Amino acid sequence: MTSESSTDFVRGQLAERSRFITDLAECAESIAAAGEAIAAALRRGRRVLTFGNGGSAADAQHFATELVGRYSGERRAWPSMALCADSAVLTALANDYGYEEVFARQVVAAGRLGDVAVGISTSGRSPNVIKALESARRHGLQPILLTGANAPGDGADVLVVSVPSTRTAVVQEMHAVVVHVWCQMLDEFHAPHDAVVSKHRSVEALLEERHQWRLDQRTVVWTSEPFGTIDAHAVRFFEWARQQGDVLVVGVGQLDSERVIEALEVVDRIVGLDPLAAERALAELEPDVVCIAPGSGTAPVTIGAAELREWPGVDG
Repeated sequence: MTSESSTDFVRGQLAERSRFITDLAECAESIAAAGEAIAAALRRGRRVLTFGNGGSAADAQHFATELVGRYSGERRAWPSMALCADSAVLTALANDYGYEEVFARQVVAAGRLGDVAVGISTSGRSPNVIKALESARRHGLQPILLTGANAPGDGADVLVVSVPSTRTAVVQEMHAVVVHVWCQMLDEFHAPHDAVVSKHRSVEALLEERHQWRLDQRTVVWTSEPFGTIDAHAVRFFEWARQQGDVLVVGVGQLDSERVIEALEVVDRIVGLDPLAAERALAELEPDVVCIAPGSGTAPVTIGAAELREWPGVDG
């Protein structure tokens, strides 16, 4: 092959790949839906589990790396884990349970209600990927399948992104583009709220942090969303509650209040809860101090404070 013919060959290859990108527009709706599901989970303090075989394993690790690190700009580290990266776990599970179970068992071990499981398979028929997505669905995770054309359907609960090709190499190239589009979605649509998002934790993540706080001998203060609206009275209460210890955790039940509370500098962590979940979280977190908001004309109540800071009142 001459230099000129090599150049022509490269131009032809690049032109062909340009058409691949154009063809991906057919998948815009499904790519967006999956990206929104990933973003919503991360904003709720959940994490993303990724997995695949061979080149798809590399794509899965690539995606997890972009989330934990950064893509196009500085932002918080998103919690993500590639289930195809630990050779000791993979070989142990393959040896003891069979290769079809290597991802499914990890989903059970590492996945939590509300997490996202992203399985990548060029054919959509990889048994271990399909089993892991089924396991994710049974355990309350959102399953997402990134695959090629003509992949078998995977049920109403699975978000499927089928790129328009059956050629393995082309499908893999398209998958890399989809992964980058998802990363850009997170950067563009969610980075502006980064300071707020970083305070939000799931109950499970909060318990992990609680362990470290105990090792550091930090006093943890708990309170629940105390007011119908977050006004000057509420802000004063949060400031006072924060003075009772080293870390202030607020359980909230309303989205509008959640956004305001997260923005307060004195609040260190928030967790979105319904009433039953709040009781469970309080029991498992075992805070050092519990602050109960004041009623009309009364001072707030604290439980467990070794040395109570005086309540200044609304005008104090």
